Amino acid sequence: MRWFSVMSQRRATQHRRRGATAVEFALTFPLLLLLTMGIFEFGRAIWIMHSMQEALNITGRYAIYNPNASNDQLTTYFGQNITVVPANTVTLNYVSSTTGTVPFTAITATYNFTPVTNIAPFIAFTLTSSTRVPRI
Repeated sequence: MRWFSVMSQRRATQHRRRGATAVEFALTFPLLLLLTMGIFEFGRAIWIMHSMQEALNITGRYAIYNPNASNDQLTTYFGQNITVVPANTVTLNYVSSTTGTVPFTAITATYNFTPVTNIAPFIAFTLTSSTRVPRI
């Protein structure tokens, strides 16, 4: 009889441990999921930012080799080179200046980043990239 009571106590303890493990999992899993989704969203934001900067660099090179290109032509060229987001969601701003006798054009691209997941929709922010090229 004694052996039976020891075994039943052992089983009860194992069931309690399994229940505690389930509770711990239920408490930590949402945090791990939120952390993982945050890492993916941050990586996506960096990816978009890098793609915008690369498209701006290519557009800047085009502006150097084609100094008579209009802003509309530069916008079209930028749209052909940005692949991560639709070109119409990126706003381009052009500012012309002169340093000494050299004319420059500063091109700034802005994109309103919103997370794909709607866990925290208030975390929308603006990504900005810029380049400055001589227009000789």
